[in-house]
Amino acid sequence: MTAVPEMDDAFNGPGLRILDDKRRVRATIAEDGEVQDWKRNVLAYIEPTGDVGSHDMDFLGTAQESSGQVIDRKDQVIGEFDTGRGYVKNAQGSVIAEVNKEGAVTGNGGQTAGTVQGFTFDAMMKVAAYVLLVDPEFIKDY
Repeated sequence: MTAVPEMDDAFNGPGLRILDDKRRVRATIAEDGEVQDWKRNVLAYIEPTGDVGSHDMDFLGTAQESSGQVIDRKDQVIGEFDTGRGYVKNAQGSVIAEVNKEGAVTGNGGQTAGTVQGFTFDAMMKVAAYVLLVDPEFIKDY
């Protein structure tokens, strides 16, 4: 992610803006679920139902609000999330991302992976879908 500008300006939404640990824009998730990278290339779509499709409209999986599970395109559970506690777990049950009320994201190692601007706990389904299905590299090394 070279040449990505830092973002210190206030984010007033709508939607979510995901910053990496150096405060560079990694992606935005619009209210309608469209996920774009910092160059405004469409990466994916996260539907209100939790279904996730790639920019080519290939089904990637789903984040189920009712069960808190994230399921890939092969119908395999690849993780889970908890809206009230702000965590995302992998298939082995390890917390791989935790989001606090300010939107700070820490990874499995306890290091700050970045920030989700515009975050509320109601957005955990979208965050889990992003982390597990769209951009697992976001939290990989943290």
